[in-house]
Amino acid sequence: MRRITTITAVAGKFGAGKPGFTDGDVIGGVAATDLNADWFDQVQEEISNVIELAGIALSGGTLTQLKQAIDAMIGAKAIGVGQTWQNLLGSRAINTTYTNTTGRPITVSATVTGTVASSTVFVSWTVAGVNSIAANGSITGATPGNTSLHATAVVPAGATYQLVVTQGSLSFWNELR
Repeated sequence: MRRITTITAVAGKFGAGKPGFTDGDVIGGVAATDLNADWFDQVQEEISNVIELAGIALSGGTLTQLKQAIDAMIGAKAIGVGQTWQNLLGSRAINTTYTNTTGRPITVSATVTGTVASSTVFVSWTVAGVNSIAANGSITGATPGNTSLHATAVVPAGATYQLVVTQGSLSFWNELR
């Protein structure tokens, strides 16, 4: 795609190197911007390509196809769009590596409860080999179950993720997928 380049284009209308159009002014002697088929072809093909890449067939009477295409492309990758929170407590374990095979980013969220009296509970998400979210909590006295820590992380499509925990047990594990 390119900006209009005919001789009657308004130079710098949208800033340096950004020409634009004018309707002209017959009385003032300002010519309207000449249009050429090449420019219209480029605009047509740019827009048509976006629509067709989204899997939408071009339709002359529909004026919302470009919006539908953009919504489909963004919605297919955006976190939370078309995803729901899943309780995976029964199928996940601490200190175990998993892979996000959904084809899009997910959000993982877990809560850990302390298990050892008078100790420090540690919880951390490791995503794609990077320790991303960490929290420590101290347990004072003889009641370890009173200390809970929570951590949440975003996991890119195809990345591995692991909930690293010391001196704690898993209370909740939810994934937005």
